[in-house]
Amino acid sequence: MNMHDLKNKTRQELEQLLKDARQELQELRFKTVNAQLKDVHRIRVVRTTIARIQTVLQQQAATTQASSAIQPSTNS
Repeated sequence: MNMHDLKNKTRQELEQLLKDARQELQELRFKTVNAQLKDVHRIRVVRTTIARIQTVLQQQAATTQASSAIQPSTNS
């Protein structure tokens, strides 16, 4: 999944994707230990996806925090 797709998702969707990706990574690691995994490159792809999701979540949190910090002052 690329960054453009991730940026268009809501926080709940991103959190669900992150949960699913972490579950998949765990399953891939178990398969690696048991010598059942044929496509070891998939581990790297899933780790990269997790990093991208976390980056977008952090960006959204920073944007939310910045927008709430910038409020017009009402001096009378």
